[in-house]
Amino acid sequence: MGQTINKCRDAQQRASLHLFYAVAYTKTQLCLCRNTKFNNFRISQHPIWCAYNKPNDMKVIPHLYI
Repeated sequence: MGQTINKCRDAQQRASLHLFYAVAYTKTQLCLCRNTKFNNFRISQHPIWCAYNKPNDMKVIPHLYI
């Protein structure tokens, strides 16, 4: 849990504007948060909020699998 938050905090600090929304990324990982409406994972615009409030809906995956 703590490791995910740290990775996503790092990602949020490096977030860039892309296609009108903030893409959270690190050099090797993306922070995804489950979209409960569609039950799928999307790139999180608010990875810190997601990590704290919906830790079970959070996952960090390598870029290569996107």
